[in-house]
Formats: sequence, structure tokens, C-alpha cells
Amino acid sequence: MQSRPTKVSTSTTSIKISWNEPLDNGGCSIEGYSVFIDDGNNGNFEEANFINDNNVRLHPSLSSVEINRIDPLSLGSTYRIYVNAHNYAGHSQSPILGVVFAALPS
Repeated sequence: MQSRPTKVSTSTTSIKISWNEPLDNGGCSIEGYSVFIDDGNNGNFEEANFINDNNVRLHPSLSSVEINRIDPLSLGSTYRIYVNAHNYAGHSQSPILGVVFAALPS
């Protein structure tokens, strides 16, 4: 199983996450990663990457990515994110990371 991704940083339109390679790769090298994010309202997950292109498998040497959204991220919303590692044996899904957007006190 893949480890839970961690939040590195956020802005009003992006979330940067990092992750570790799975401890057990089934005896096959990792071929790539897919990152998934929901809409912040417990909606369906969509595949995402740093250029907002769906169905793009990220290079296996990557261990972090910045997810850019076309719309600004909503304050008070919890965005759920997970990472799939892919290889010849199949894929391994990470536990879900929840990122809450909150305003800083004025």
C-alpha cells in the first residue's frame, strides 16, 4: 500500500502534495503515479496533474506535484486527495489526505 500523501503548501488556486514510493511494489518497478482530487464537497474524484490534464500518468521519479485548479479553492471546504502508484502488477492506492482551506484571522 502507498503511504498517505502530505500537504506541502497551498494557495488560493493550488495544493502542492508529496508522497513516498510504496514500501512493497510487488517485485516490479513503479511506472508512474496518478493523483486524484475531489471538488471539496465530498463529490467524485477526478484525476489531476500540474497542468489540469486528465488521464495523465505522472513520471515515476516524481514524489510531489502541484495540483492547479481553474476555479479558486473554496474557504472552509475539505479537499480529499489520494495517489495511485502504477506498475506491471497493477496499482496501489494511498489513504486519502484531507486538506481544509481556512482563512487566516485578520
